[in-house]
Amino acid sequence: MLLLIAVILALADLITTLIGVRLAGADGESNPLWRRLIAKHGVAAFSVAYLGLAGVLIFVFAKIGPEALWGYAACMTFVLANNLYAIVRFLRR
Repeated sequence: MLLLIAVILALADLITTLIGVRLAGADGESNPLWRRLIAKHGVAAFSVAYLGLAGVLIFVFAKIGPEALWGYAACMTFVLANNLYAIVRFLRR
C-alpha cells in the first residue's frame, strides 16, 4: 500500500508540475536543471526523465525500508502541496 501511495504522489507531482509549466511556461518550473531540460527538449523529455528518476528513487527507498519510503512520501506530499499552492496563486492573478 505504501508503495502505491509513493507512486501516486510522484505521478501527482508530475501532473501538477506539467500544469504549472503549461500555465507559466518553462519558467514555471523552479528547478533550473528541469527548466533547462524542458526548454531544450520539451515536456515529453522532461516527463520521461522525471518518471525515470522517480522510479529509481521509489525502488531505492523501498529497498531501504518502510521508514525511507514514508520519508519519500512525506517529501512528495509537501512538494505536491507547494505545486497546488503555486497553481492556485497563478490562477488568481
